Amino acid sequence: MLWLRARLAVVDVEGNGQHPPDLVELAVVPIRAGRVHPARTWLVRPPKAITWRARDIHGITNDDVASSPTITEIEGEVLQELAGVDIIVGHGVHVDRAVLSRSFGSWEPPPEVDTLRLARAAYPDMPSHKLGDLVDALGLASDPVPGQPHRAGWDGTVTARLLLRLIQEMAQPVTLGDLVRPGLKPAADAPHQEQLDLTDL
Repeated sequence: MLWLRARLAVVDVEGNGQHPPDLVELAVVPIRAGRVHPARTWLVRPPKAITWRARDIHGITNDDVASSPTITEIEGEVLQELAGVDIIVGHGVHVDRAVLSRSFGSWEPPPEVDTLRLARAAYPDMPSHKLGDLVDALGLASDPVPGQPHRAGWDGTVTARLLLRLIQEMAQPVTLGDLVRPGLKPAADAPHQEQLDLTDL
Protein backbone atom coordinates (compact mmCIF):
# COMPACT_ATOMS: atom_id res chain seq x y z
CA MET A 1 0.00 0.00 0.00
CA LEU A 2 1.26 3.48 -0.85
CA TRP A 3 1.76 5.43 2.35
CA LEU A 4 -0.48 8.29 1.16
CA ARG A 5 -3.50 5.98 1.37
CA ALA A 6 -2.81 4.99 4.97
CA ARG A 7 -3.94 6.46 8.27
CA LEU A 8 -0.80 7.45 10.16
CA ALA A 9 -0.59 9.07 13.57
CA VAL A 10 2.39 10.40 15.47
CA VAL A 11 2.20 9.58 19.17
CA ASP A 12 4.28 11.46 21.71
CA VAL A 13 4.25 11.09 25.49
CA GLU A 14 5.71 12.96 28.44
CA GLY A 15 6.24 11.08 31.68
CA ASN A 16 6.52 11.77 35.40
CA GLY A 17 10.13 10.62 35.69
CA GLN A 18 9.31 7.53 37.73
CA HIS A 19 10.56 4.05 36.77
CA PRO A 20 8.65 2.94 34.82
CA PRO A 21 7.20 6.33 33.90
CA ASP A 22 3.53 7.19 34.23
CA LEU A 23 1.88 9.33 31.59
CA VAL A 24 1.48 13.06 32.28
CA GLU A 25 0.89 14.29 28.73
CA LEU A 26 -0.05 12.60 25.46
CA ALA A 27 -0.41 13.90 21.92
CA VAL A 28 -1.78 12.21 18.82
CA VAL A 29 -1.00 13.97 15.54
CA PRO A 30 -2.84 12.54 12.51
CA ILE A 31 -1.19 12.46 9.08
CA ARG A 32 -3.62 12.04 6.20
CA ALA A 33 -2.75 12.15 2.49
CA GLY A 34 0.58 13.81 3.18
CA ARG A 35 -0.84 16.51 5.42
CA VAL A 36 -0.17 17.08 9.12
CA HIS A 37 -3.34 17.70 11.12
CA PRO A 38 -3.57 19.51 14.47
CA ALA A 39 -2.49 17.58 17.53
CA ARG A 40 -5.01 16.19 19.99
CA THR A 41 -3.46 16.48 23.45
CA TRP A 42 -4.30 15.36 26.97
CA LEU A 43 -2.79 16.29 30.33
CA VAL A 44 -3.00 13.41 32.79
CA ARG A 45 -2.80 13.27 36.58
CA PRO A 46 -0.34 10.45 37.32
CA PRO A 47 -0.60 8.18 40.38
CA LYS A 48 2.88 9.28 41.51
CA ALA A 49 4.35 12.78 41.64
CA ILE A 50 6.30 14.30 38.76
CA THR A 51 9.99 14.31 39.63
CA TRP A 52 12.05 17.48 39.38
CA ARG A 53 14.17 15.91 36.65
CA ALA A 54 11.12 15.29 34.45
CA ARG A 55 9.72 18.74 35.27
CA ASP A 56 12.99 20.35 34.18
CA ILE A 57 12.67 18.67 30.77
CA HIS A 58 9.03 19.25 29.85
CA GLY A 59 8.05 21.97 32.31
CA ILE A 60 4.89 20.23 33.52
CA THR A 61 4.42 20.60 37.27
CA ASN A 62 2.33 18.66 39.76
CA ASP A 63 0.10 21.73 40.09
CA ASP A 64 -0.46 21.72 36.31
CA VAL A 65 -1.98 18.24 36.44
CA ALA A 66 -3.63 18.41 39.87
CA SER A 67 -7.10 18.82 38.34
CA SER A 68 -6.44 16.78 35.18
CA PRO A 69 -8.20 13.47 34.53
CA THR A 70 -6.56 10.17 35.38
CA ILE A 71 -5.40 7.74 32.71
CA THR A 72 -8.56 5.66 33.26
CA GLU A 73 -10.78 8.70 32.65
CA ILE A 74 -9.23 9.50 29.25
CA GLU A 75 -8.79 5.93 28.04
CA GLY A 76 -11.96 5.91 25.94
CA GLU A 77 -11.11 9.18 24.18
CA VAL A 78 -7.54 8.12 23.44
CA LEU A 79 -8.48 4.70 22.13
CA GLN A 80 -11.14 6.26 19.92
CA GLU A 81 -8.52 8.64 18.51
CA LEU A 82 -6.19 5.72 17.78
CA ALA A 83 -8.89 3.43 16.38
CA GLY A 84 -8.30 2.62 12.73
CA VAL A 85 -4.75 3.97 12.67
CA ASP A 86 -2.66 1.83 10.31
CA ILE A 87 0.76 3.00 11.50
CA ILE A 88 1.97 4.83 14.60
CA VAL A 89 4.97 7.11 14.25
CA GLY A 90 7.44 8.45 16.79
CA HIS A 91 11.03 9.55 17.29
CA GLY A 92 12.31 6.57 19.23
CA VAL A 93 8.77 5.27 18.90
CA HIS A 94 9.33 2.16 21.04
CA VAL A 95 9.43 4.42 24.13
CA ASP A 96 6.07 6.04 23.34
CA ARG A 97 4.54 2.70 22.41
CA ALA A 98 5.72 1.09 25.63
CA VAL A 99 4.17 3.82 27.79
CA LEU A 100 0.88 3.65 25.87
CA SER A 101 0.75 -0.14 26.01
CA ARG A 102 1.31 -0.07 29.76
CA SER A 103 -1.25 2.72 30.24
CA PHE A 104 -3.96 1.22 28.02
CA GLY A 105 -3.89 -2.53 28.48
CA SER A 106 -6.61 -3.18 25.90
CA TRP A 107 -4.76 -1.29 23.13
CA GLU A 108 -3.20 -3.43 20.43
CA PRO A 109 -0.39 -1.37 18.85
CA PRO A 110 -0.31 -1.31 15.06
CA PRO A 111 3.00 -1.47 13.15
CA GLU A 112 5.25 1.48 13.83
CA VAL A 113 7.60 3.86 12.02
CA ASP A 114 10.62 5.24 13.87
CA THR A 115 11.73 8.62 12.51
CA LEU A 116 14.97 8.27 14.49
CA ARG A 117 15.93 5.21 12.46
CA LEU A 118 14.78 6.80 9.22
CA ALA A 119 16.81 9.93 9.98
CA ARG A 120 19.93 7.91 10.75
CA ALA A 121 19.54 6.11 7.43
CA ALA A 122 18.80 9.30 5.47
CA TYR A 123 21.42 11.55 7.10
CA PRO A 124 24.30 9.29 8.19
CA ASP A 125 26.79 12.18 8.32
CA MET A 126 24.65 14.41 10.51
CA PRO A 127 26.39 14.82 13.89
CA SER A 128 23.19 14.39 15.92
CA HIS A 129 19.84 12.77 15.24
CA LYS A 130 18.10 14.11 18.34
CA LEU A 131 14.71 15.54 17.50
CA GLY A 132 15.60 19.12 18.47
CA ASP A 133 18.82 19.03 16.44
CA LEU A 134 16.98 17.69 13.39
CA VAL A 135 14.33 20.39 13.77
CA ASP A 136 17.06 23.05 13.73
CA ALA A 137 19.07 21.48 10.90
CA LEU A 138 16.06 20.94 8.64
CA GLY A 139 14.09 24.07 9.55
CA LEU A 140 11.09 22.06 10.68
CA ALA A 141 9.87 24.84 12.97
CA SER A 142 10.17 27.63 10.39
CA ASP A 143 6.37 27.56 10.25
CA PRO A 144 4.99 28.18 13.75
CA VAL A 145 4.44 25.10 15.92
CA PRO A 146 1.80 25.31 18.68
CA GLY A 147 3.22 24.89 22.17
CA GLN A 148 6.87 24.57 23.07
CA PRO A 149 9.70 22.02 22.70
CA HIS A 150 9.53 18.94 24.92
CA ARG A 151 5.77 19.19 25.22
CA ALA A 152 3.85 16.37 23.56
CA GLY A 153 1.94 18.50 21.03
CA TRP A 154 5.05 20.37 19.86
CA ASP A 155 7.24 17.28 19.64
CA GLY A 156 4.51 15.30 17.91
CA THR A 157 3.93 18.01 15.31
CA VAL A 158 7.61 18.42 14.40
CA THR A 159 7.98 14.63 14.28
CA ALA A 160 5.16 14.53 11.74
CA ARG A 161 6.93 17.22 9.71
CA LEU A 162 10.16 15.27 9.98
CA LEU A 163 8.48 12.15 8.61
CA LEU A 164 7.22 14.07 5.57
CA ARG A 165 10.71 15.49 4.98
CA LEU A 166 12.24 12.03 5.22
CA ILE A 167 9.71 10.66 2.74
CA GLN A 168 10.81 13.38 0.29
CA GLU A 169 14.34 11.95 0.55
CA MET A 170 13.22 8.45 -0.44
CA ALA A 171 12.84 7.00 -3.91
CA GLN A 172 9.23 7.29 -5.06
CA PRO A 173 6.70 5.77 -4.80
CA VAL A 174 6.98 5.09 -1.06
CA THR A 175 5.08 2.17 0.47
CA LEU A 176 4.25 1.54 4.10
CA GLY A 177 6.80 -1.26 4.04
CA ASP A 178 9.53 1.23 3.08
CA LEU A 179 8.72 3.22 6.21
CA VAL A 180 8.31 0.34 8.63
CA ARG A 181 11.62 -1.28 7.66
CA PRO A 182 14.20 1.42 6.88
CA GLY A 183 17.00 -1.07 6.29
CA LEU A 184 17.50 -1.65 10.02
CA LYS A 185 16.59 -4.49 12.37
CA PRO A 186 13.50 -4.05 14.56
CA ALA A 187 14.12 -3.12 18.16
CA ALA A 188 14.58 -6.13 20.43
CA ASP A 189 11.66 -4.95 22.56
CA ALA A 190 9.28 -4.76 19.60
CA PRO A 191 8.33 -8.42 18.92
CA HIS A 192 5.15 -7.45 17.12
CA GLN A 193 7.28 -5.85 14.39
CA GLU A 194 9.18 -9.09 13.85
CA GLN A 195 5.92 -10.94 13.34
CA LEU A 196 4.53 -8.38 10.90
CA ASP A 197 3.84 -9.57 7.38
CA LEU A 198 4.94 -6.65 5.21
CA THR A 199 3.91 -8.11 1.87
CA ASP A 200 0.68 -6.10 1.80
CA LEU A 201 2.20 -2.82 3.02
